[in-house]
Amino acid sequence: PGTLTHQMHNVTGGLYMTCNMAYRRDAVEAVGAFDERFETAFLEDSDLAFKVLARGGKIPFAPEVLAHHLVLHHGRRKFWRDARKRMYVPLVMRKHPQLYRRLLKPVVPAFPAIYVEEVLSLLTMLMAILTHAWAVAIPASALTGISLRRVAHALRARDPVSILQASTMPFVQGFWVSMGWLRFARVQPDVPRK
Repeated sequence: PGTLTHQMHNVTGGLYMTCNMAYRRDAVEAVGAFDERFETAFLEDSDLAFKVLARGGKIPFAPEVLAHHLVLHHGRRKFWRDARKRMYVPLVMRKHPQLYRRLLKPVVPAFPAIYVEEVLSLLTMLMAILTHAWAVAIPASALTGISLRRVAHALRARDPVSILQASTMPFVQGFWVSMGWLRFARVQPDVPRK
């Protein structure tokens, strides 16, 4: 319901979150369990599922099986913790390029389109102001405001501090995604073990 809560929705399947998953032990052992390069709880569960799927395993969706979780209130630090987790998006992208594009990118893109829109509109506005191109600066300012409002609405930011956090999130997440590209630059796509 808001920016400071943590919750998941997976009503049609295709999202492989360990908060509501069950595996046969031999399937997990066959793929080597969790990859310990994921140092926090983010995308390690998708990585595990992708390894099972790459070996030809099946992960059916059972809508009648429900998991009830607490809706956790993490406070304002959730923004910064969530931003840092984006470092692991490049790891999944490098290990499972096809599965990432097909299954995970629509839900966890490295750079959400709405963030790219905000960054580009803000940079256009700043460049226009610095070069005194007022014919561009004025509409770019309006576009920046609209973009910020869209980001704030998407993150359900209503109070001034949450709006400020929402407006900086594209830059903070972009930093961590870039760190992930550097950190995992040598990772090769996973090849299923025989």
